[in-house]
Amino acid sequence: MSWIPGFEGARADAVLGLRPAAAARMRELEAELWEADRLDPAITELVRARVGQLLGLPGRSVDAAESRSPREAAAIGFAEQYVMDPHGVTDSQAAELNALFTERELTALTFCVAVYDAIGRVETVLGIERERA
Repeated sequence: MSWIPGFEGARADAVLGLRPAAAARMRELEAELWEADRLDPAITELVRARVGQLLGLPGRSVDAAESRSPREAAAIGFAEQYVMDPHGVTDSQAAELNALFTERELTALTFCVAVYDAIGRVETVLGIERERA
């Protein structure tokens, strides 16, 4: 529920509609994350879910006990570190990511984490819950 006067209980689209150009760009950025030629959509979904879980957003979770591929585990670890402290990415973590992902994929992964972190924080501060794109 939004705390913005006149928008209490309003849908996320109504609140985001106060800044239509920014909302459109946010949707465009998110849609680009799902282009399969950039990053495996399964990894994109894991990152989206884990970032949302870390930010306390409803309905988003990643089972920590579930077995993951090395790429999935590294992507989740990077997402966790970014959300908690982006300066804390270690040299060994960067080396692992570089060994597991191409430059194109690593760029896409970094944008994926950054965009979902930003979107999640916007949702949190505005008190809204968007439907996934």
